[in-house]
Amino acid sequence: MATRNNQIIIHCRGRGSGKTTYYIGNTELGVPGIIPVYRDKHPLKSIIVMDTFDADAYRHLPIANSISDITMLTGSTFRIVDPDTSKLWRVLNRNVMNALVIVEDATRFVGTKLTDDQKTIVLDSKQKNIDMFWTFHSLMSIPPDLVRISDTLVLGKTNENFTSYLRNKFPISGLEQGFQEVKTNKNKYFNKTLLIQ
Repeated sequence: MATRNNQIIIHCRGRGSGKTTYYIGNTELGVPGIIPVYRDKHPLKSIIVMDTFDADAYRHLPIANSISDITMLTGSTFRIVDPDTSKLWRVLNRNVMNALVIVEDATRFVGTKLTDDQKTIVLDSKQKNIDMFWTFHSLMSIPPDLVRISDTLVLGKTNENFTSYLRNKFPISGLEQGFQEVKTNKNKYFNKTLLIQ
């Protein structure tokens, strides 16, 4: 993660290219994992994985079953799982502070632009001491308004080609070069971290 506190990070990686491994880690593959690294650096902050279904890869993490669970689980690592995505954002906005929030498969949560609740949590992230990872499977699926208010893009392998549309969509120095570097690297877990200007 970048050095400034309260980072809004877009993580883009295609299916089967190590998206979940990037978060949970794998010592055999030499991937430390965002969750264990963050837990070591910030033991008092909560780590919340948001999802719309009970994914196998995260079953080792408990599910928060109520708003009281969320507010009382300070310093814990847990999941919020609910197909009612608008409800999830309302709960987060009202009850979450001092946390890392991982939005798993963010295309399930956002369309072509962020909702008011989503914008609020991003814009209030500094005041609420929240870091966020928004996870997408392709650059094309990332809403432009999220790009404008994010700090960093972590780019893994995607199943798309770089186009002039992508060049115009992302105000990121070195994006095309980074995209090609990731695409040609034989390690499926390889990624580039680029600052959004």
